[in-house]
Amino acid sequence: MNSPAIPQDDLAEFASLPEAVKQEVREMFEMMKALRAKKNLQRACRDLAAQTGGRRGWSFARIRTRFYAWKKSNYDWRMLINRARAPEKARSLPAEFIEFWKSLCENNQRVSAAPWRELCRMWERREPIPGYEGHPNWPRLPRGWSQGNLYRHLPRKFELMVSRVGRSAAAAERPLVYTTRRNLWVGSHYLFDDIWHDHFVNCFDTRRAGRPLEFHALDLYSACKFAWGMRVRAETADGKMEHLKESEMRFLLAYVLGSFGYSPRGTILVVEHGTAAIREDLEQLLQTASGGLITVARSGMDGAAAHAGQYAGRAKGNFRFKAAIESIGNLIHNEMGALPGQTGRNRDTRPEELHGLLKHNDALLCALAQLPRERAALLQLPLLEFRQFLRIADEIYARINARTPHSLEGWDDHFITCPRTMTIRRKSPSEVWEPGKCDLIPLRPEAIALLLGPDLAIERKTRKGMFEFHESELSADPLRFEAHQLIEGEKYRTVLNPFQPDALWVFDARGRFVAQCPRLHAVCKSDVEAIHRACGHAAKIEAELLAPVRARHIHEARTKLDRHHNNASVLRGDPVTPQEKARALEIRDRIREVGAAAAEDLLTETPQSAETDQGISDTTATSESEDERLIDQILT
Repeated sequence: MNSPAIPQDDLAEFASLPEAVKQEVREMFEMMKALRAKKNLQRACRDLAAQTGGRRGWSFARIRTRFYAWKKSNYDWRMLINRARAPEKARSLPAEFIEFWKSLCENNQRVSAAPWRELCRMWERREPIPGYEGHPNWPRLPRGWSQGNLYRHLPRKFELMVSRVGRSAAAAERPLVYTTRRNLWVGSHYLFDDIWHDHFVNCFDTRRAGRPLEFHALDLYSACKFAWGMRVRAETADGKMEHLKESEMRFLLAYVLGSFGYSPRGTILVVEHGTAAIREDLEQLLQTASGGLITVARSGMDGAAAHAGQYAGRAKGNFRFKAAIESIGNLIHNEMGALPGQTGRNRDTRPEELHGLLKHNDALLCALAQLPRERAALLQLPLLEFRQFLRIADEIYARINARTPHSLEGWDDHFITCPRTMTIRRKSPSEVWEPGKCDLIPLRPEAIALLLGPDLAIERKTRKGMFEFHESELSADPLRFEAHQLIEGEKYRTVLNPFQPDALWVFDARGRFVAQCPRLHAVCKSDVEAIHRACGHAAKIEAELLAPVRARHIHEARTKLDRHHNNASVLRGDPVTPQEKARALEIRDRIREVGAAAAEDLLTETPQSAETDQGISDTTATSESEDERLIDQILT
């Protein structure tokens, strides 16, 4: 237990001592208290030294000296501390000087050796230095000003980083905010980001090489990269390089929420303030369309000044806010590190051969445009073609989503026992995503149309009940979309989502959403089942097209059917009643008088009651088909 001699206010200082020193203070205090009660101090010190046998160096002289020092300090417990084992903190440097020295180090952007040399020069010039007014013992440097000793008083690493670089860089030197994916669910958080791939590919349409640019989405709970799309960084007509745009982020967002959807438990879209951003009006639209279940989370902006004397930096988002998708970007770069045309992680690691490789590749692209097709196909270029790279990227992403040897955080419940070996392994991101996505609710087509908007539309015309056009970045073959429900030959404003090329969003000239047209895919001739499905689909379209024609000519169809029934009755020799014969003569005379067209009312007129051979019968209703059969039977 702590000795009663330690005041309560001094417990923190006592607790900071080494354990052996604290035990020594307790024992020393008991000895000093016993000596204080003795009348003959000299004899008591000799007896106490004899009892301890000189243990720990407690000789007669040391015990007596320690007692007098303790008594002189008004019995302060600190006089009992063995300073050889617990030295006092250096107090030789004034506090104001230490702060001045730290400010010198913080003002130098690179090292702390230069500030020490500057401090020595200031002393030589007898410039004012806090804590050393009057420059005592000048020109000799003050005690404790050695470089090694001043380095003990350097600012903390966080203080140096925040002064030399900024608050964003210094954040890594302070405690961070840690989160976990435990207790989340599939679709609880979608993370969006852009990525520049670290290699070049060829784009045959523009005859140029460029770096692939990508927007992608990650489900936080399953760590599955479930949506992505790319294009090649191209040069515009004015010579500027075209980067990813806000419209392409809208395309990705429409694909994610239209094809997969949001969770009925709520979905948070985690975006940034830069390229992969969501406008506030679109955020309000998504909240309304989902009944408030879709919300948007944006990171705070870094770049604020650390103190009033510092200027603010360029505002930028906090990358740690979406660290999960940032880390998978590093994994993608590593997996694609063997592809040709690598740029390196940064300028320092840029391969030296890249310059010559790109020049050689540009020359081959120029020759490609001048050679005949059959000869151009024989050229072997050093870079991948963009469509080749898309297929490779699809395989790599599937492999990343299917990985089981990983250390994903919060993966406590996602394990599988292999029955053959009875070993336990972690589930892959795909194995968590696939069953969970079945509960997601896709946004209605009307909401997706509002999200895309007609401002992204291109005017196209219907032809033969479909839209047909070329989109070289998506397919070498023409793209076809059903449009039989639209007006033939009419111009419409259409939006093709490159992330979802299986549907075309159609607006009229005034920007009103008209329809979502599905894509017509070409099937392989060897795939019999696919051909049967395509034929069935074509038959369905034909039936829909024939429906209004059949409705308009239903009367002619009924007349034809009745004619066949009448002829069959005549050929069988069925008897003709007097009433039927009288009605046929009446219609014949009417046709001779006014013509067939004017007598058409008699064909649909319901005959009145008439007498039969057995007498007067009840009034009966005769249909149009019966009238028509009567005419054909008697007049033929």
